[in-house]
Amino acid sequence: MTTQDSLRTQLDEVHADRQSQPTRRRTTLSSTTTKVRRKIIPMLLALMTVIGLGTSMITQPAQAATTTATVATNFLTSDSPAVVFFNDINQYVMVWKGAGSDQYIYYATSADGVAWANHGLTSPDRGTSIAPALVLYNSKLYMVWKGVYDDQRLFYSYFNGSTWSPQQWIPTVGGSSATPALAVYQGKIYMAWKGMYDDQRMFYTTFDGNTWAPQIWIPNQWTSTGPALSAYGSQTLVMAWKGMDTDQRIWWSMINPVISYSWIPQQIVPGCTSNSPTFAKTGTSFGGYLYWKGMSDDTRVFTVPFIYSGAAGYQGFWWDGPQSYTGLSGATGSPAVVEDRWTDKGITYYSSLILWRQSDGRIAGYKGYSTS
Repeated sequence: MTTQDSLRTQLDEVHADRQSQPTRRRTTLSSTTTKVRRKIIPMLLALMTVIGLGTSMITQPAQAATTTATVATNFLTSDSPAVVFFNDINQYVMVWKGAGSDQYIYYATSADGVAWANHGLTSPDRGTSIAPALVLYNSKLYMVWKGVYDDQRLFYSYFNGSTWSPQQWIPTVGGSSATPALAVYQGKIYMAWKGMYDDQRMFYTTFDGNTWAPQIWIPNQWTSTGPALSAYGSQTLVMAWKGMDTDQRIWWSMINPVISYSWIPQQIVPGCTSNSPTFAKTGTSFGGYLYWKGMSDDTRVFTVPFIYSGAAGYQGFWWDGPQSYTGLSGATGSPAVVEDRWTDKGITYYSSLILWRQSDGRIAGYKGYSTS
């Protein structure tokens, strides 16, 4: 058995045990920031074996109770994938647009994030020229995307675990030339996006499961790509984005009623990118990580932790240190990331799935586990 086969076997054993408890829900741990960083950062920065990922070859010493595996698919795309873990079916779900002029939207599912079952088209009634976006809301997986070719309208559909609903146009928003961002905040879906064509302003709206509210302009914040969104606790909605035009700096803002009911003035994130960044939330007691590919032709994947504190009487959010190189490379666009922690039979598991488009158009990536 090869080293890679051995790693795959270990991952399968972990997931076989996990699948035996389908009704279990993931739990947020009350661990300290230091403990979380000691588990997730080593999983990314100190891989236990030699793994070829796209153009990279990582040679790091082994870490105790850590397993890793490459993700290699034959799924072709001309943009980035999107991925979530759908608790109701206990599966990862990934969506992507086709390669080149193929405007259809495809999807696949996976129990472990490594082996994927391709289900083909989400539906033949829809298409897009860029990457779609995903978010879980009220036991449904919602997908939003811009139209085909030059169609700047935004559409949505949801997946109930077996079928996708017919596409619907969102008439209350102007449209976009980039991938929108989605997050659930205070009981609603929040969506943020850049404007149509050369309009680099950003807008947002909300969806209550029935109606999309009219769009609202976010003043004094601009981007040439789509933003990223993530909610923390019941109070904080955070947005990050690449700057406008050739500005490859990463900026951020947030809504927090304790501080302001409007988006606060934009501030700098310690990092730069040529594409949209991606949030990965690891639990409201800690915060998570922001991921992105490097500047211009730099295909390396970088990250920086952000800390959220929702203690009584205090709402805090800050970036913890300079950017870190994850040891992964080969990304030609925005990475798609799912990170999580859960406890099973007294063992705490830390999981990280990172996917991206390679230079040959295939979707590839990395999956890691660490246990306490």
